[in-house]
Amino acid sequence: MTRSAPFTTPFSTAATILPTIPTPGICLTRDRQNTQKVGEESAEVIIAAKNGHHEDTVGEIADLTYHLLVLMAEQGIRPEDVSGLLEQRHGKSGNLKTMKTVDKNT
Repeated sequence: MTRSAPFTTPFSTAATILPTIPTPGICLTRDRQNTQKVGEESAEVIIAAKNGHHEDTVGEIADLTYHLLVLMAEQGIRPEDVSGLLEQRHGKSGNLKTMKTVDKNT
């Protein structure tokens, strides 16, 4: 498969964006606060999209992206880690994961 343009992701510039985002009430600590926010924002994206509200969906995606970036920083995940994996997956279709063999006799 030949690509005409380089592969880019929303996380390509996260390393420069994250430090500039104001974080009222959220500090980079390893607690449940932000992981809960990721779950909440994910649900809100789904609801907005199912309701067909374009502007609401865009806003909720922005909120989710912000909390994902904070989570990445908390977990020490670099934007390059995510974009590298997406690059590997680009162009693949279907479920290409290796399935585990299960011994049904045990």
